[in-house]
Amino acid sequence: MTRERFMRELQEALDGLLPDTEIEEIRADHAEFFDTGLAEGNTEEEVAERLGEPTRIALALLQRETPVKTSHGKKVPVYKRAVAHAVDAMVPILPLLWLGPRLLITGFFWPQSVAEFLSARLSTVQATHGIWARLLWAIVLFSSAAWFLLVNPACLWLLKGQTLGKWLQGIRVVDSAGGAVSPVQAMVREVLNKLVLNALFSSLWSPYAGVVPSLISLVWCWVSPRGMTI
Repeated sequence: MTRERFMRELQEALDGLLPDTEIEEIRADHAEFFDTGLAEGNTEEEVAERLGEPTRIALALLQRETPVKTSHGKKVPVYKRAVAHAVDAMVPILPLLWLGPRLLITGFFWPQSVAEFLSARLSTVQATHGIWARLLWAIVLFSSAAWFLLVNPACLWLLKGQTLGKWLQGIRVVDSAGGAVSPVQAMVREVLNKLVLNALFSSLWSPYAGVVPSLISLVWCWVSPRGMTI
């Protein structure tokens, strides 16, 4: 691993979990390690290997210096959670707005409506248009379905714990050890814990019941000492 990559990964692992001044001090300390190692005739890769993985270094620093703050972060006000959740509920529907504006309100909390809408559109197109039109519409509809399912998990992983809504509200999600969210964790959180639960609740009672998991999560965030959501 080169020096540049090491420092970048260390920065990414600490961003949002420590004050910027502390991160700069940590970066400066490790830059000195590299300078010393290079002066002794070692390569950047050898120095990086001796130091270890940047993510492990960051986790060790966080656990030693700020165990409470880094494991769960500063408690986020409920209104910020609510705004972030509202934005994250609308973003997956954006590609479908021109086809079904009503989905902006119902889609996230009633995921079955999105599946039914896409299926109906696909059937209509297949019955009334030529092969190229059907192919184009199929691509558009399947791409919209992929966006609906994956945009929030992808953002959560690629943006190191932030979706668009969380970024707007300055919220960052971390795992139980205070580290970055993995792709699997992002999928479980955004698809299983949200869309599947919403679909289950809206199927058992009424479409409006799809908001219940979100309300429970916000209430738990309010009463939980650590400000955790479900």
